[in-house]
Amino acid sequence: MVKYGDIFSGIGCVAQALKRDYKFTYEFACDIDKACKKNLLHNFDINTFYDDVKEITALPKVDLFTSGFPCQPFSCNNRTKKSGSNHPKFDLFDETVRCLRLCDPECFILENVAGLTYKNNAVFFSYIKTTLNTLGYNWEYKILNSKDYGTPQSRKRVYFIGKKIGFPKFPPIIPLTVTLMDVLDFTLPIESFITKSKNKLWESIDEDGLYIDNHSQNTKAFWRSRKLPYDFCYCLCVVARPCLYKKYKGEVFRREFTIQEQEILQGITDFDNVCSDSRYSKQIGNGMDVNLMSKLLKLNVVQKIKIRVKIRNS
Repeated sequence: MVKYGDIFSGIGCVAQALKRDYKFTYEFACDIDKACKKNLLHNFDINTFYDDVKEITALPKVDLFTSGFPCQPFSCNNRTKKSGSNHPKFDLFDETVRCLRLCDPECFILENVAGLTYKNNAVFFSYIKTTLNTLGYNWEYKILNSKDYGTPQSRKRVYFIGKKIGFPKFPPIIPLTVTLMDVLDFTLPIESFITKSKNKLWESIDEDGLYIDNHSQNTKAFWRSRKLPYDFCYCLCVVARPCLYKKYKGEVFRREFTIQEQEILQGITDFDNVCSDSRYSKQIGNGMDVNLMSKLLKLNVVQKIKIRVKIRNS
């Protein structure tokens, strides 16, 4: 059995990946979002749930510990003054390390946005590397994009993997066998849509062309768009669902991605949502790629097997 625990658990995307190939006990989880807590406790048998990471004082020893510590301070989409060290969630990496020390795992996997490694976050990224060097693990980091590992979504994330025994491994790049065009349900209707966007991108799209846009709020419509057919979509996010758009006789039509389409794009299967669709959509966008995480687990997590030895009396 693999003893597993995580913080900033979201909807348990790592646990979803873990249950594909391992028998495990979910020793502890933690998330401040009550909707995530509701979904987690409904789908998993968790020994101890914590509402606030800063209130954790003791943890059981585990084999695997993961943390997707909040990405808002380092996200490329965060272009406000409250970014980097000015963001109120900036200190949560330290909470991750504190909890990692408490549960003393054989293997850890940390995940964050690729922007964490960019020049504007260089000082903090250096601090992360220096801190991880003090923990006594063989560790490495690598930026992986989901579309290079079988999921039709361009989702760049940096993964830190540490092991007490052996060295971290990362999966080889593979071609997409399931594309975005396979995921989308083209039988669903799209409805008339009036945009308040002030940009001019609406005027340049082709008549009768079908487009995908990941930031479908009125003020950001067509900020990131691609004309279909296309193999993959832009990164799912917590802000808004992706949408399909079409212009016909000068009028714009659209529909949001369905929950099922979003689940496929994050590799989520066999998950029973008990929250509203709007809350669940945000949870999906804020989660991890389950398919890619499954590949990382297979390469780095050793499952303990009990072997019974029968002694023959001579």
